[in-house]
Amino acid sequence: MYLFCDEFTDYNDVEVGRAAVELLEGLGYVVEIPRHLESGRTYLSKGLVREAKKLAQRNVELLRDIITADAPLVGIEPSAILTFRDAIPLAGGGRPEACRSGTGRKLPADRGVSGKGS
Repeated sequence: MYLFCDEFTDYNDVEVGRAAVELLEGLGYVVEIPRHLESGRTYLSKGLVREAKKLAQRNVELLRDIITADAPLVGIEPSAILTFRDAIPLAGGGRPEACRSGTGRKLPADRGVSGKGS
């Protein structure tokens, strides 16, 4: 699974990110943090849609070939990972192929986080 290390976790709550990785690995997942930019949620919250779209487009380029239903992008901060739901359609012009799999964006609760394969 791929972990989206959002800007809040990366800069303010590093210990939360470490704990999330330890938890997921303890449950048997192989966790990788892929190369990506910030989520763009702060831009969207201020109405800066063009800036958020630019970040989303770049994140699509960086993540489209690795995120699948079998290798999802998992987030810690709900507002950051849900930005993919909100901004990725903008980046891809609303095309579902902008990301390889619409089911590839997940919060740990979406997967049950009860163990590998949940």
